Amino acid sequence: MKKGVKWISVTMALGLTASVIVSGCAKSEEPGAASAGSSGGSAVSAEKTYNGVDVSKEVKIKWLGVGGNQKDKDAVLTEINKRLKEKVNVTLELDSIDWADWYNKYNLVLSSGEDYDVIYAASWTDVAVQTRKGAFKDLTGMLEQNAPTISQNWTEDTWNESKIDGRVFMIPSFSDEYNWNGFLYREDLRKKYNVPEIKTMADMGAYFEAIKQNEKEMVPYKPATDESWTVLAPYVQEKGDQPDVTPPGILSMQVDDQDGSTLAFLSQSPIYAEAFKTIKSWADKGYWPKDSLANKTESCSAFKEGKAAACQGGYWAIELNYKEIMKAHPDWEIGSYAAKVGGKYFPKPPSIKNGVAILNSSKNAERALMTIDAIYSDPELWTLCMYGIQGRNYDIDANGAKTLPEGAKSTDYEGTYFSGMRYKLVNPFKDDPSSPNAALKEEYAKIAHFPKLGSFVFNSEPVKNEYAAISAVKEKYNPSLSLGLVSDVDKVLADYDKEMKAAGADKVMAEYKKQMQEWLAKN
Repeated sequence: MKKGVKWISVTMALGLTASVIVSGCAKSEEPGAASAGSSGGSAVSAEKTYNGVDVSKEVKIKWLGVGGNQKDKDAVLTEINKRLKEKVNVTLELDSIDWADWYNKYNLVLSSGEDYDVIYAASWTDVAVQTRKGAFKDLTGMLEQNAPTISQNWTEDTWNESKIDGRVFMIPSFSDEYNWNGFLYREDLRKKYNVPEIKTMADMGAYFEAIKQNEKEMVPYKPATDESWTVLAPYVQEKGDQPDVTPPGILSMQVDDQDGSTLAFLSQSPIYAEAFKTIKSWADKGYWPKDSLANKTESCSAFKEGKAAACQGGYWAIELNYKEIMKAHPDWEIGSYAAKVGGKYFPKPPSIKNGVAILNSSKNAERALMTIDAIYSDPELWTLCMYGIQGRNYDIDANGAKTLPEGAKSTDYEGTYFSGMRYKLVNPFKDDPSSPNAALKEEYAKIAHFPKLGSFVFNSEPVKNEYAAISAVKEKYNPSLSLGLVSDVDKVLADYDKEMKAAGADKVMAEYKKQMQEWLAKN
């Protein structure tokens, strides 16, 4: 990063005027916010120590993210390692699992004892299940000595939300995130064909129909197989269900439920039965290709190329794609639709939604933890990890928003390797006021809601065999049902339910309710 003028102003704002950070990016009660920009430059002394710990011996740290390897990885990694060598005497090796392969490969890495040190970890990757199997290092007693920035800046609430059985096994992201599902779409085409403003999934269906009837060279939506859930999730979320209930993709539970009375497997849920039938009607009308279950290219690729009129549009999809789309197609207008729970609010997920963990098999756990802390402690290093090289992978426009340099693509480098390390205290970019995110974030702040059961984590160990069996049944049925690519929904649901029961669903449900009631009694 040679564009020093921009970075001097950012670093000074972070390191010398911490009150600006606290007032603008975080609540004032967050402890140690001022240290976020100041501890990185002085943590390592000439004698090669980090917070008083000897780091004179160089070590290699292998790091595994989720999202696939990227073209500019080696160039960015060279710059990262220059800084990490100076800070903690570490050389980093980066790898990342493709989204389409993450489920099988991620679990294979954990079960096979592959030689990684740091790995992406989150509630949706079953971090609690893997922790209880012994996959991750207990970091509870290591944080203060090896991770001073993290120890000082993460709030008590953040730690409490992310603890598993009262202990710290992962470093959660320290950022404001919202758990929503929806779409990016062509606002100019919506207006052209007089489709009502898109505020519900029914409106989205009307938009898909208009595209189907009028744009013969374009499909309304072209999902990848691992995006099948993103069609279904907004629909059930509107109906008041929380589609990310743990264990994800197996259980249905209305978000206002406080005692588990609405719990049901998807094969038995009235909300999901209605959703599956609606989605099938859309598939039958040709709103997406019949071969979508074989497609491994994410929906936003077809959208950018003008081959589809919408793509999966969660918050980070907008963040990653909006600038690139508008640069390629300045004549387009882009809209976004975000499903509210029960039409009222966005659920705010716990800190455990995103993070990183250190494998129990790591031979350099302390240095791995120092590496994580060193990245968080240095705003310039953090931005390098997350966004690449300034002038090559990103730039900052006159309004302070992130922009793409001429010829660059967001897919060249966009921190998939570090996707569990979002950090609100050092993000140097302002929101682009033209982006759909700007209005959405204002709305989020007003209507965000943290469900009471949002921090509950199910321990599947007492029913591990049954849990594994019903998970396999889920993988068999969910994708085709979620994209409506079945001949008869009622018949498939009957088969689904029969196989779930044979796999031990009733035993899993009884254990789930038992643990949930015990958790509610204590919280």
